[in-house]
Amino acid sequence: MAMSNVWTKQHGDVGKSKTCVVEPQAAKTDAEKHARLLTKLSAQISSAKLRSMEEVIPFVQDAQQQLSVLRADEGLTVSQFEAWPKQRLDVLREAAGQYRELSYLQVKYQKWMLQQVWVL
Repeated sequence: MAMSNVWTKQHGDVGKSKTCVVEPQAAKTDAEKHARLLTKLSAQISSAKLRSMEEVIPFVQDAQQQLSVLRADEGLTVSQFEAWPKQRLDVLREAAGQYRELSYLQVKYQKWMLQQVWVL
């Protein structure tokens, strides 16, 4: 199962979970309306000292939940903030997705191994 499928299966398709408006004015309006939230979230993402995947996953989930208030395209909206840590958030999202996929495969492997024991 591909990583994106695992993430979708466990959390829904974040990118498609809502209809977003893809137009610059809507993004600017969203950026102005949610400036305090986005500035705070930007600082949290930039300064986060995450020591394990058990810390990364809830951190990413919380960031996703906070970003879900945006009605306009997330990328266009956060691009209004010069210091937005886009690459860092992308890496954290990717790491969480990869970890979830590995966890899924680990469980699948363990079930398979149990079946092999019963066959022998």
